[in-house]
Amino acid sequence: MKSTYLKITLLSIGSLTIMAGATIAPSLPQIQQVFAWESHSELLTKLSLTVPALFIAIFAPLAGILIDRFGRLNLLFFSLLLYGISGTAGFFSPDLYTLLLSRSVLGIAVAGVMTTSITLIADYFKGAERNAFMGLQGAFVAIGGIVFILSGGLLAEISWRAPFLIYLCAFLLIPAALIFLFEPEREKLQPISHSREALIAGKSQISLIYLTTFLGMMLFFIIPVQIPFYIKEQTGATNALTGLAIASSTLSSAIISLNYKRFRKHFSFSQIYAFCFFFLGLGYLVIFMAYSFNMIVLGLLIGGLGMGLLMPNSNIWAVSVSPEHTRGRIVGGLTTAVFLGQFISPVITQPIQTFFASNTMYAFAGFTLLLMSGGFLIHHHRNRSTTYQKN
Repeated sequence: MKSTYLKITLLSIGSLTIMAGATIAPSLPQIQQVFAWESHSELLTKLSLTVPALFIAIFAPLAGILIDRFGRLNLLFFSLLLYGISGTAGFFSPDLYTLLLSRSVLGIAVAGVMTTSITLIADYFKGAERNAFMGLQGAFVAIGGIVFILSGGLLAEISWRAPFLIYLCAFLLIPAALIFLFEPEREKLQPISHSREALIAGKSQISLIYLTTFLGMMLFFIIPVQIPFYIKEQTGATNALTGLAIASSTLSSAIISLNYKRFRKHFSFSQIYAFCFFFLGLGYLVIFMAYSFNMIVLGLLIGGLGMGLLMPNSNIWAVSVSPEHTRGRIVGGLTTAVFLGQFISPVITQPIQTFFASNTMYAFAGFTLLLMSGGFLIHHHRNRSTTYQKN
């Protein structure tokens, strides 16, 4: 039985990943207004939310290699310190390019934090306990998202700079990590021989997980990147109301994440992906047809149901087919897929937003996700004997 304090510390550290973007999402329109004098201010403002993702994607594989070779905790402590410094640096930024620089360094810190925290969960917990804790982590991250988005929206009413002070929370977690976390025993992380067929099957599944997670995050990240502008355009809502709307999707995400272990008792990984993309796609189609603030919130609530399944499912499937001695590297690769999808999201969606009606993007995303849902149902039926795993 793991210490309650250990669990709380892991959950709190995991919530830092959502804080990296959620905190400043409601203030994006205000940031753009402040720096409207700069060339390409609209794109640069949106990139300030997603540029950490690019650096996470670049540095997460390196983080995975480092923690497999030198242990988990040293990198975690360094990453928490760097997170606090680079996150709060945005408060002092005089222009968008300085802001992008500090956000880039924040991405390097998140790469270390996320890769290490997920790997530690896989090290500390096994089987059904791991499934339950991954679901709990997904819910905790979602709840953290609600807190950070709402806090960011309220602070943005004071100043666009104020939300960056929330990143000071990282400094509080360093002593908790020092006291309550421990380095997994090295002898448990030694290479284990696997058959050639098992290795090929494992690599094939890992590739599928990476691709699916990349696409899922790319399409999901329309919410924090584009929704604030869409709500402002369609309804004229305040920053605080915009934060509340985005938080609604994380609320439904938290609820369904808490029930992930129940899904795993009855459904395969592929079926859960199908549920995930069905709900997210349906949510976007509701937003496409929305004519009021409340209807947009309804679409976000439905979409959140899908996102509550995506990351627990990806994490559990990836670590369940990973040899223990390469777990850090595989989790690092998954982290890259997550945040590369986030970074690419505005690059793909901004042209659609620019050249078509503002709600067209939600129709495009919705139908794409429904097609992905159907694809995973087909995948399940073709691979029923191999994809249903109980861990």
